[in-house]
Amino acid sequence: MGLVLYLDTSNSFSPSRIAHILDELPISLIKEPKDVRLKRVMSSIICESVFDIFALFEVLDRLEVSLNGKVTNGSNRICLLIIDSVSSLLAPIIGGKNSQGRSMMISVAMILKKLAHKHNLSVLVTNHMVAGNGAPKPALGESWKAVPHIRLMISRDRGSNICTATALKHTLLACGRHMKFQFLPS
Repeated sequence: MGLVLYLDTSNSFSPSRIAHILDELPISLIKEPKDVRLKRVMSSIICESVFDIFALFEVLDRLEVSLNGKVTNGSNRICLLIIDSVSSLLAPIIGGKNSQGRSMMISVAMILKKLAHKHNLSVLVTNHMVAGNGAPKPALGESWKAVPHIRLMISRDRGSNICTATALKHTLLACGRHMKFQFLPS
């Protein structure tokens, strides 16, 4: 398959979380011991800690240089970029009367779209929600809403392990479609 570049903005990435996710997956057709599978999956994830917007720009620049210089048919190619969470990097610099934060947000969006299009890279960003006029709104506001091709809102019912994924924007599905799923206790 390929590599995953996980940009961790909150020190939340851990091999034990990956092991837990793998344990919850249906048994694969390939009989593989758990420790071998975990080692194989972990070897395909590159995790980098990114704690401010300037570090994000630096990592994205290095990624672009790396993608420009690599042959695209190898298994060592980065296929998925995850930024968890883009709002924790951008929220501190957005707001007030200073427009510099907003221009940095647009720059991040343009770089991510360029990387996705030019290098056939899937990009997943998380953005937390804030309360606003009785309904939850994306923390990065209205201007970020236009950036992704697909926007999903994942919410959890209070006091239960039932979650709902709702398509807010999608290139193929009708908006408003939703699906319920459940986290099973381990």
